[in-house]
Amino acid sequence: MTHPHHPHRIALITALLCIIISACQSQNDIRVETTSINPLEAQLRTATSWDTVEEYLKEARIEEFRQQVEYNRNPEKYYARHGGIPEIALDDAVADAAPNSASAGGDQDANLNYSETNNQEKGVDEADIIKTDDGHHVYALSGGHLSIIDSYPASDMHTVSSIDVAGSPIEMFVYKKNDDERRAVVFSRLHYYGQDLDIPEEMLDLQQDSAVGADAPVCCLAIGCYCGGWGRPITKMTIYNLDDLSNPSVEQEVYTQQNYVSSRMIDGRVRAVFNGYINGPQPRTWLDNADANKGLSTEEAWDKLLAEGIEMIEKTPLEYYLPKTMVVQDGQKNIYQVTPNYRDFLLPRSSNGRSVVDIVSFDLTKDEVNNTHKAILGQGSLVYASEKNIYVAAHSHNAWWDNSFLEESSATWIHKFDIQNPTIARYLGSGAVRGYIHNQFSMDEDDGYLRVATTESPLWRNGKQVREQTNHLFILKQGKNGYLNIAGSVENLAPTENIRSARFLGDVGYIVTFRQIDPLFTFDLSDNENPKKLGELKIEGFSTYIHPLDDDHLLTVGQECDDEGRCGQGMQIAIFDVSDLRDPKLIHKKVIQGYSQAQYNHKAFTYVPEKKLLAIPVQEWQAHDIECAELDIDQSCLRYTTGRNFVGMRTFEIDPVSGITSLADIEHTSLYLEQGQYAQQLDRFAYPHWYVTVHR
Repeated sequence: MTHPHHPHRIALITALLCIIISACQSQNDIRVETTSINPLEAQLRTATSWDTVEEYLKEARIEEFRQQVEYNRNPEKYYARHGGIPEIALDDAVADAAPNSASAGGDQDANLNYSETNNQEKGVDEADIIKTDDGHHVYALSGGHLSIIDSYPASDMHTVSSIDVAGSPIEMFVYKKNDDERRAVVFSRLHYYGQDLDIPEEMLDLQQDSAVGADAPVCCLAIGCYCGGWGRPITKMTIYNLDDLSNPSVEQEVYTQQNYVSSRMIDGRVRAVFNGYINGPQPRTWLDNADANKGLSTEEAWDKLLAEGIEMIEKTPLEYYLPKTMVVQDGQKNIYQVTPNYRDFLLPRSSNGRSVVDIVSFDLTKDEVNNTHKAILGQGSLVYASEKNIYVAAHSHNAWWDNSFLEESSATWIHKFDIQNPTIARYLGSGAVRGYIHNQFSMDEDDGYLRVATTESPLWRNGKQVREQTNHLFILKQGKNGYLNIAGSVENLAPTENIRSARFLGDVGYIVTFRQIDPLFTFDLSDNENPKKLGELKIEGFSTYIHPLDDDHLLTVGQECDDEGRCGQGMQIAIFDVSDLRDPKLIHKKVIQGYSQAQYNHKAFTYVPEKKLLAIPVQEWQAHDIECAELDIDQSCLRYTTGRNFVGMRTFEIDPVSGITSLADIEHTSLYLEQGQYAQQLDRFAYPHWYVTVHR
């Protein structure tokens, strides 16, 4: 079925809805350093005035500028002052799993059951590109539109309405209060480039600047200023009124000069996390104008450069540092710097990067939606939430020129917020752990404790490796002083390897690491202050997502590799028997010569336990190209030839006894190829109600 207004097709197969969305030193010479991280360094304090916010930002920027100038002025002398050649922790980038799919759930009534987003925590909804709310209606972000589809009965499926979404849609929530009251929240990314007409003029930070010429970002305030970009990112959050599904309307629009990170919704109460860049002037940190420094010694010229740069930073108004937010409702515009109240700003004890993390709270159950903020002047790229608390994790910032907090350079700061009040996130305290966190599944809250799995990267000093890569399991508990202190741990797991997946399920934990083979570790977490590693299973390849099949079995997807660690072998689906945690066993495995979004995006993983049905999007390939003629494409063959021979949804029967059995395929190869190089991939599977039949 194709909606006439859409450039992309929405294919409805009976009641299955598939949507196109888009090294050489002896190890004996290496020691493992286990210096603990002081949680005091991670604590935040509340700003007491706008002057406090401005003072913090400018002091941090001045110190960063001073360090850069000192390095350029005399690198050897700089290093001597800071303990020798910098000690570099080779950390991988920390990434929030960007938007993740539909898993079985929802028990609205006895006759209509339907899929829901594959959420990490029960009762904590995660935004996605497809939602269902009652077994009848499906909401999909596709092709720049929010489409509402009536899917019941299957013989009469049809598109009820479609509304354009500004920019590039990211993901959304749908909240149904009752049959007559619904709302949707859509997050989308707007673009400076291409003259995006959806960006309000008030959000474009451009001004005339003679030093740069023409319109330039406001960070360019004077001759000698270096401007690193042409503006901030713009994210839009749109709240739609869906009371009349045939005629959705915009209720509120929120624009922010920040990137979208992640979000959660609990009973209609939404917490959205954004991360913005702290701009401000970028004074030169090197000498390049001999005329301006005529008559000065080199040292005097450097002193002059430093003084002028500090003056530039100090004179720049606060509004040029902080991202702007604008709320549009009922024709009224309200513009402020991240948050309208300085008391909403939380300041770290020491600088943690030129970023701001904004936790926005709003309640969709209320007639009028009001936004509140908590803003951390520092980094935050990973979000985990339970029903009571939300945690924001950030790898502690350590600039390459600054080596004064070396041990912390391989630490992650974790900030805890109480979200039981539907209108505000209340800061409770912070903690710090060694290493970096792989993704949200490496965190889990249990009975007041926070479990965290980390990988600590190797460390080099003066050209010699002094710390090998290793992995840890830390369990934190909040003390009376607010600190998240380490109450228990299992440290130095699988040296030289790194974590590829983790899952905590009640009193049990699982961690997968990889370098050449895949150890699956099992943990007894019945006593959070005395965690124990019980078992270990080594196999070829590694799991990237772990899903509980039942109390005794795990279902995983991941990467197939050979016994030497070469991983060009395709993807794997596996079933593990964990009935004996001391002796986990791989009992079934299926290898597919291809790739699936489900390997790295848990929202693209759909498992229906009642039907023993697994559905995942797959791209398979062959060694040879497919001829266009084989696909009946009446276009230039050169444009569309490809090594992929299947693009679509594959379904499997999952049974611990009989194994992994291929069922139906829902193919979209020709549609994928018709859209050319920039085609969006098949990424989600959902069933709107229980009338699901899959034939072998």
